[in-house]
Amino acid sequence: MFCKNCNTQLPDNATFCKNCGARVTPEAATAAPQPAQQPAQPMGTVSQPQGMTMPPNGQLGLQGGYYQQPQSRSSTAKIVAITLGVVAVLGLGIMAVHNSSSANDVPQPTQTEPAEKSTDKPSVDAPQAGVLSLKHKDRKLINNETNELILMLKDAQITMDAAGHPQLCLLYTNQMSKGFSSIELSVRALDQAGEPMKSPVTGRDFQSVEAKQLVPPGGSTTASDIIPLAELPKAEKYKVTFRCINFQDYDFLMFKGSSKPTVLVE
Repeated sequence: MFCKNCNTQLPDNATFCKNCGARVTPEAATAAPQPAQQPAQPMGTVSQPQGMTMPPNGQLGLQGGYYQQPQSRSSTAKIVAITLGVVAVLGLGIMAVHNSSSANDVPQPTQTEPAEKSTDKPSVDAPQAGVLSLKHKDRKLINNETNELILMLKDAQITMDAAGHPQLCLLYTNQMSKGFSSIELSVRALDQAGEPMKSPVTGRDFQSVEAKQLVPPGGSTTASDIIPLAELPKAEKYKVTFRCINFQDYDFLMFKGSSKPTVLVE
C-alpha cells in the first residue's frame, strides 16, 4: 500500500509512514491504489516509466541518479536556530576577550625617581651605628719639608670584629708619583677625658702597626683593606699617627717629631 500523505510505498501491516510519520488509516490500508490517468507532462520533464516505482525516500536526480529527500521545514528551522545560537555565543566570547585585551593595553602611570645630582667629589658613606670615623673627611697629608702632597685621606674608620677587638680601615688615594708598599702607624685608644688607655695585652698605651698595602700612583684603598688592632681595648675615640711611608722602590718617608700627621677617629 501507499501513504496518502507522501505517496511512499509501505508494508501492508504498517501503521505509520516511515517517511513522513503520518498515520495510515484503515481506509488507506484496504483501498488499493487506482492507477490515475497521467496528466500531460510539460516539455523538459521526465516521466516515470510504466511498471516502475520510485525508490523509497528518494527523488529523481541528475544523470538518472537519486539524492536524499530534503528534511522537513521544522528540522531545518531547528538547525538554523542552533547554528545562530552557537555563532552568537562565539561572538560574545570574542568581544569579551577583545575588551579585556584592550583594557590591558591602556598605559599605566609609572613613577620615576629623581635623578641623583652628580658631584666631582668622592662620595662619603653615611655614618653607621657602631662605626667610628673622621669628623673632617678628605684630609690632605703633606710633606712639610717639601710641601709635597703625599695622599688624600678620604676617611678612617674603626669597627669591632667578631671577637670584639677594634680594627682600622684607611681609605686614601696615593697622590705621589711612586707606589706605596706599606704605611707604619701608631694607634692609641682614648678614654672620655682624651687620655690614652693601656692595652690589656701589652700594658702599653699604644699599638704600632704596619699596613702592608700595595697602592700604585693614583690608586686607592678599599673597605676590604682591614688593619687589626687586637692589642687595644674598646673605646669611643682612637688617635691614629702616621710614622712612615714605605715605597715600592725601597725608598721611604719618615715623619719626625711634631711633623707626624695625626687624625682623630670618633
